[in-house]
Amino acid sequence: MVTDAWRVGAPQALVLGGAGFLGSHIARRFVRAGWRVVVIDGILERTGADRTRVADLEGHLEFVARRVEEVPGLDRLLASSSVVVDSMAWTRHREGMADPVYDLQLNLAAHVSVVAAMASGGPARLVYLGSRGQYGQVHGGSITETTPQVPVDVQGIHKVAAESHFRVCAARRGLDLISLRLPNCFGPGQPLDGPDVGLLAGFLRDLLDRRTVEVYGEQRMRHLAYALDVAEIVWRLSSASVRGFTPLNYAGHRVAVGGLAHMLAETVGGGRVAYAAMPDDLARTDMGDALIVDAALRDRVGALPCTPLDDALAATVDDGRRRWQGDR
Repeated sequence: MVTDAWRVGAPQALVLGGAGFLGSHIARRFVRAGWRVVVIDGILERTGADRTRVADLEGHLEFVARRVEEVPGLDRLLASSSVVVDSMAWTRHREGMADPVYDLQLNLAAHVSVVAAMASGGPARLVYLGSRGQYGQVHGGSITETTPQVPVDVQGIHKVAAESHFRVCAARRGLDLISLRLPNCFGPGQPLDGPDVGLLAGFLRDLLDRRTVEVYGEQRMRHLAYALDVAEIVWRLSSASVRGFTPLNYAGHRVAVGGLAHMLAETVGGGRVAYAAMPDDLARTDMGDALIVDAALRDRVGALPCTPLDDALAATVDDGRRRWQGDR
């Protein structure tokens, strides 16, 4: 049941994948701003989507529990929305390599169905959540929006293809469409189950289980984006000065991987960190440690939100401890 968020005259935000990790934070940000919010999420297996992520927002948004391809009247819903945020994704890189067809369905085909539904028109603005992985291996130097995209894994291939469909759609139909290319994301609510949960979540899970955290290489650097900062940026992009297709990088925090492991151990309250050589199969898809440049994003939205890393890790650990230990 939808109540106060459906007030007369409020703009409408459509969040695709709004029961996922990032999508739920984004939906929450628009609700907090007083928008009418519609969430579409099929709660697909192995994605981490869970309707309970937005359970406390019941009455403040409309939830459509269907795959986006199966939503009746999707074209009208897209056209009636002031902003559409496409946060649909399957973020498990190694599982994607093992199951490329499923990755294609979630990271490409679902988005193409959105493009097809915009055949007769579209929203005033669409924000697609892209990935730093679209650039592939970049060792040293810096990454700007014009850096060649040469992905080295299945997810990156499909993300580039999905973004390309949106780029062509924007040009043909005169739409304002932003691809926000994100680094590794973390924060409260991030998935912890399964063998392929990502760098920070894997470290956190090992520490909570009192296992040694294994870090590959002592000099590796990574960029991390805090989910609540990402949600704030997407919110600001809903009204930023943007025309046509616009790719934008977001850098977030740049940290040494070993330093991150030690910071997490300190935040958890103890734990052992060990260094090891990177296995060959991981080295073939390691993204490198190039510096991400997000000056173009700052030009659009001004000073970027930046929750202090200590605070962001503390919130992530508190939430992760509650969920992980509560489930065991």
